[in-house]
Amino acid sequence: MGETKEVTDMDGLEAHVDKWVALRRSGRFQEAGELYKSQIFPLVQKRIKTKTGEALWSKYYGIMLTVGTSPEPLILTLSAVHPQKVFFLYTKKSEHFLCDIISGVDYLARGEVIYDRELVEEARVLDIYQKIRNKWEEWGRGCNGPIGVDNTGGKKSMVSAAAVAAYFLGLDLLYVDSEEYLEDIRAPKPGTEYLVILPNPLLALGDLRSDRALELFNAGLYDAAHSMLEQLYKELAGREAIIPSRKVEMYRLLAEGYRLWDLFRFTEAVVPLDKAANRLAKFDVDIIDFPIFEKNLGALHILARESCHRNRDGELDFFSLLQDSELSLHFLADIYANALRRADQGKYDDALIRLYRTIELVGQHRLANVAEGLDSSKLSWSKVPQDSQQKFMELGTQLYGSALSRLPEAVGLVQGHLLLYCLNDALWQGKDFSDLEALSNMVKFRNHLILVHATNRADRKDFNRFRRFALGFLRRLADLYDFVAENLIAEHTFPRLVLR
Repeated sequence: MGETKEVTDMDGLEAHVDKWVALRRSGRFQEAGELYKSQIFPLVQKRIKTKTGEALWSKYYGIMLTVGTSPEPLILTLSAVHPQKVFFLYTKKSEHFLCDIISGVDYLARGEVIYDRELVEEARVLDIYQKIRNKWEEWGRGCNGPIGVDNTGGKKSMVSAAAVAAYFLGLDLLYVDSEEYLEDIRAPKPGTEYLVILPNPLLALGDLRSDRALELFNAGLYDAAHSMLEQLYKELAGREAIIPSRKVEMYRLLAEGYRLWDLFRFTEAVVPLDKAANRLAKFDVDIIDFPIFEKNLGALHILARESCHRNRDGELDFFSLLQDSELSLHFLADIYANALRRADQGKYDDALIRLYRTIELVGQHRLANVAEGLDSSKLSWSKVPQDSQQKFMELGTQLYGSALSRLPEAVGLVQGHLLLYCLNDALWQGKDFSDLEALSNMVKFRNHLILVHATNRADRKDFNRFRRFALGFLRRLADLYDFVAENLIAEHTFPRLVLR
């Protein structure tokens, strides 16, 4: 039934067009204009909507349009697509045509779609850029589809400014063209109009942006890489481009997963990296060293076991986590590997804080697994033999240069290792008091960093000094469980993505 109606409409249109052409050629322009407005244009609107099809009808989240003195092309664009938002850029000269456009588009006339408008001066190109950018940012907060720009209306400066803005913001350009142009009356033949969509050149050159994102990833800037790939993936979805969206999706999943992992959000990181692993295996895309990635994924799944040590409210029982030896070892290796990434970025202060935490956690883990288990944050001294308590007080006095008034309720890094030394823990076997002094001096050095006491900044030399110290503790701990520290660290060392 719909198809028959379309044929009937077109039969009527052809007859009207023949009459309209004859009127124009005979100079009866007023009659031709009235015929076009009352009989022809409504049929042209139906025709262009049918030509465009349902796929594009609801594709766009928003359309921005530059308004000139010919409202018909803009009405046809808005007849072909049904965006959720519409934004008009108009001048003082074209303002009164806005009423014609709004009344000519049924969903605007009925108030079904929200539209906004901004007055611009054609000569002020930067103003046009800014208004398009502002609207793009506003829409982007709730955008669930692409955004297009119709720059048909207005003078060349306005049209060009809109096109340039669309290029830099990654927006589609839309305009109405015709299949047949009548040279003698200098007008397109009514009914031959169709909507043209020019995908942004950035999409066709999406490989350049993906390469830039991979460079960010390989520099350890996982958040920036993920943001760029997320945007690129949305733009490329379902479109033809040099870089297939499937490949960009895998890049995006990898960037998202490693971004979350880098933030120690292990359980969340598992989801995108598992998806990436499935797609990599399925499509055999050479974008990452897969054996390294598989080792990473195995380590991540162990780290994700930390969720088993959380209560119903999501609060972590860190003491119970420390009693899980395998998880603790991987957790320590992960913090150490994270410190190496920070150092590679030149963030030596951040790196030293992570190395400090590595040494501290080594001690906390061993305390949690001696005797009945000692929690460094709330020590139960009744579990510590009297001779070890006495030794702790004596050596603490030597280490700090003043007598300890009482046994502490909680112990930090140095006191935690001092207690392990006094308990003759295997971690400290073969070591003497000078090793405790060396540890204390290293911590004093760390405490004078600007991030802690604003007196000094770390450099690569400082980092390497602290790194060797932390690695020594990690090696000794790994040896106790028949692990190799370097192998553990390798499992937590992030891979590089392959550039073409």
